Amino acid sequence: MKYKFLIAIGIMFVLNHVVGQDTIISVTIDNMTTAEKFYNEGVSAFGQKDFQQAIALFDSALTEDEAMADVYLSRGAAKTELHDYEGAKQDFEAYNRLKTENNNGDAYYQLGLIYQQEGNATFAVQNYRSAVQNNPKNYKALYAIGLYQFEQGDYDLAIESFSTVLTIQPDFAHAYNDRGSARRQLEKYEQALRDYNQAIKYDSLSAYTYNNKGSLLRRMERYPEAIEAYTKALQLDSTYTLAYNNRGTAYLESGDYAKALADFDKAIQLNDQYAYAYNNKGNAYYKLKQYKEAEECYNKAIAINGNYAYAYLHRGNTREMLRNPEGACADWKQAAALGIDVAKRYCAECK
Repeated sequence: MKYKFLIAIGIMFVLNHVVGQDTIISVTIDNMTTAEKFYNEGVSAFGQKDFQQAIALFDSALTEDEAMADVYLSRGAAKTELHDYEGAKQDFEAYNRLKTENNNGDAYYQLGLIYQQEGNATFAVQNYRSAVQNNPKNYKALYAIGLYQFEQGDYDLAIESFSTVLTIQPDFAHAYNDRGSARRQLEKYEQALRDYNQAIKYDSLSAYTYNNKGSLLRRMERYPEAIEAYTKALQLDSTYTLAYNNRGTAYLESGDYAKALADFDKAIQLNDQYAYAYNNKGNAYYKLKQYKEAEECYNKAIAINGNYAYAYLHRGNTREMLRNPEGACADWKQAAALGIDVAKRYCAECK
């Protein structure tokens, strides 16, 4: 699954938490059985990141007691660390079959993560929902559901899910960030701004949240504040290509074309296949009435992405200024074919 905008960062949080701290727990019984001893030794090996040894010890525990449910959960976690996802799924499913009572949903959550990583959204969400049914306070599963709802464009549902997460985990910066992004999509700008500020309160080193805040402020036409937010993002991550492009766009929209060009050049320096930056650089040159330079930028954007509708639209406008009506009409027609409505009106001027 791919998530829109910078909510993609949220999915990295989810996938980096395949093994929760509460998944691997030693048993503390005075008179331990042999199976329990093997299990505890496996937990110790897991803690030392010796996952192969942990699996071997968990195997020994199950040889002694094949109905010991927690061993399946822990072995599944170790297999996940080794990217043995099929083996991990089998273990998590075995845990769920055995743990008919007091199942805290961890195995369902782990299954959801694996299916999500495999691109099976349907099974991922089914397992996340099962995790929540077993444990309504499983905020990680609720958060993953919210991300899926966001990706589907169900912003109201996503906001509801993120809000529930925050009642359980009130300092969870990712949920504030992503609720802000959902509210931004619904044009609830002031609420979104409060969410981004809360996310920064709990994670002041989050470059992507500053970038998101900048994009919100730019949409609100509060350009100096937007530039400040993007600058903060770049102070935290000097290789943040998107933030350079976005700050350049804020400079462009506020009329500072020289600084806009500098930022677009920096974005291109970091990623010479970044079509958006070439298009935006072309827009800056267009504003400066340097039409030949603008056309060259649009050419590069289109060479990188042959379906970049706005680059065709903008190149068409530029070619019109360069007294190239045939080229302009060809570009407008291509832009219209790619879904740009305004290009259809421009085509009416073509013979």
